[in-house]
Amino acid sequence: MHLLTAKKGRTQATGGSRALFTRPGFVMVVLVMVHLALGAAYSLNTPIWESYDENGHYAYARYIALHRALPLVGRRLTPQFDESHQPPLYYALIAPVIGAVDTSDNLQPRFAYGLRWGVVPEREIDRFPYRGTALALRLARLVTLVLSSAGVVLTFVAAKTFFPDRMRAALLATAIYAVWPMFLFLSGVISNDPAISLFGSLTLAVAAGLWVTPDPRARRKFYVALAFALAGAALTKDSAIALFLFAGLVVALQLWRDRRLGWSSVRPALTHFLALLAVLCMLAVILSDGRVVRQFDSALDMTAGLVTTALPDQPDLLSIGLPLSLGAFEGLPHVAQFVFRTTIGAFGWGTVGMPEVWYDILIAPALAALLGLALALRQRPLRVPILLALLFVVCVGLAPFVRSVISNDFSLLIGRFLMPALSGAAILTAIGWDSLPRPLNRLGSALSLGWITAIALMTPWVVLLPAYRPPTLLDPVALPDGIQVPQRITFGDSIQLLGHSFPRSHVRFGEVIPLTLYWRALKPLSDDYLLVIDVYDIDGRSLQMQRLYTPGRGTFPTSDWKAGDTFADTYGLWAMPAWDVPTRIAVQVSWRRPGDKNGLTAMCEREGLCNALFGALPVHMNEVMARPWRDKPAQFRLGDVAEVVEANVVGQPKPGGVITLTLVWRAPADVAKSYTGFVHVISDQGQLIAQRDSPPRNGRFPTEHWLAGDIVPDQFVLPIRADAEPGLYRVKIGMYDTHTHQRLPARNAQGEWLPDSLIVVGNIQIER
Repeated sequence: MHLLTAKKGRTQATGGSRALFTRPGFVMVVLVMVHLALGAAYSLNTPIWESYDENGHYAYARYIALHRALPLVGRRLTPQFDESHQPPLYYALIAPVIGAVDTSDNLQPRFAYGLRWGVVPEREIDRFPYRGTALALRLARLVTLVLSSAGVVLTFVAAKTFFPDRMRAALLATAIYAVWPMFLFLSGVISNDPAISLFGSLTLAVAAGLWVTPDPRARRKFYVALAFALAGAALTKDSAIALFLFAGLVVALQLWRDRRLGWSSVRPALTHFLALLAVLCMLAVILSDGRVVRQFDSALDMTAGLVTTALPDQPDLLSIGLPLSLGAFEGLPHVAQFVFRTTIGAFGWGTVGMPEVWYDILIAPALAALLGLALALRQRPLRVPILLALLFVVCVGLAPFVRSVISNDFSLLIGRFLMPALSGAAILTAIGWDSLPRPLNRLGSALSLGWITAIALMTPWVVLLPAYRPPTLLDPVALPDGIQVPQRITFGDSIQLLGHSFPRSHVRFGEVIPLTLYWRALKPLSDDYLLVIDVYDIDGRSLQMQRLYTPGRGTFPTSDWKAGDTFADTYGLWAMPAWDVPTRIAVQVSWRRPGDKNGLTAMCEREGLCNALFGALPVHMNEVMARPWRDKPAQFRLGDVAEVVEANVVGQPKPGGVITLTLVWRAPADVAKSYTGFVHVISDQGQLIAQRDSPPRNGRFPTEHWLAGDIVPDQFVLPIRADAEPGLYRVKIGMYDTHTHQRLPARNAQGEWLPDSLIVVGNIQIER
């Protein structure tokens, strides 16, 4: 049976139109066309250079086009994001279209500094009709898109070979591959990721044919195809080593399965395969000027590093590879979330994401696929093909995982490195959906594929197009609407801050803190200044969070400003481990040239020379931080404002010494007023030897910011009077209204009212 046709007697049209599944060739053409159309939409809505290392990929291919040779090994073609170390096959394929265009304009990307976008969009140059370098980039992107479309066909071939009686599942897998958002994005830019994904699909399809062919002599053609697929992958990207690992395991499993046939039956095909693979790899080494060898050297280095990491006297493997502030195992869900989301879609330079709800929508289809796979594994005919597809996904995913562990950087698990495994993942997902109970598989498959397709359709217009749109210019004279706090801070004689606003009045640690600043250009600027945003606590201590930004989220550098340009710009601030939450933060802004430590002088409207420090935004503990005290019973209660969850006294209880009282407050309800906490160290006879009054956390997190359920650790440092008499002293605490000085009534855990609204949290003994 031909792989692109199906006999009526063999086709099971479970959950769909039987006529449709007996015409897979027509469906395949439609899916390829859909992939090409969507990939073109992603490409057209992504500015040139605005993809992972696209400038390095382009420079490599352009060098081949101009010189008809590979660059010298070790010679950098670009100062940033050079890719000339990569194997050359993909670049040789796109070089002809680049060489056909006059690129003498030598256009180079203008990088934007900051946390979101990689380059400044070239709106005047990157517009139809394209010319020069922009045209060469656009044409090379089209070649990449055509290459990626071949993977759509090969995914169907692999699925149909593994599961010949599951035409519906094979077409579902192909559709998933064709409309996967991250893969569509990579297919529409200059990147060798779609090329290595193509060879991944080819390797999986050939391995499927090798496995299902019972006659050892008939397998020779698959061994030949496998050798060419592996050699082509080695000539395409470093990560091809993962495909060698998968192919080696499949061949080893095949030999184990054929052990009863005798060595003489399997030796000819195997020896021919190994000999052909060796010849092709040697040829690949020669054609690549040795670049192919680099991936095997890297694999040996990673293996050695992994062994060293796993030695008994080393820290836990996960804690080395995944350094998260919550600890290795508590951090694993965050790593899984990162991998899941970036595999679905992380565009641009990995900094343009989709709306949160879009990722959440796809959790249900993923869980449904896992459930279906568990059910499918109970069916003996499906078990081995599923395990082989799973082996393929694991082998491809092993390379970025090991590299992440060795380099101590879990960000290397970004989803684009998993795209070579997309064929296997799509097949597993489709089989999972198709194996759900009959009432669910039709509806579940339709909804799941519909969600993915809808996201794929919306992304170019709802995500990519707005992401690269410059800020909307406002009235150059009137004060903009939306400013919470008007300001007049002038930087140099060119830039004026009109005001700021925090769109959210409260944030929790780990959440993005949005800050909107309103800017006006006083005169044109010839240089690209960077906005520097730093964060301080209320005591004026830096929280070590200096960040650089190019205005307009990287789309509106200062050299593009005209006199009078007024706009609002929103920046996302991230809490750092140094933040001692809960706290209040203030923001400081400044402007400076790249590489220049001295920025423009800030002048405030009334104070004159100033440091442009403003704001007081409360940052609360998140749920993980608050968990140890969340369900603890309250020991005492102060009105409806605060509960005392913990209280401990430590230090030197002697005249002239110092004791420290540590408290943990919990807010039973929102608090809108300011209260001051106090501590008295007093004897039963009324002798006061230490006292301290302070808003919670020494004023860094006052009660007017407390929300219901807030956990607020606090500390009071109390010097003891040098003339303190020996004896027993009580450590008493309370709270009073900051303005009226009226104390809050105090109760114990049994609800009994305490005298003088004072809570005894400990005793100290002053010795002679």
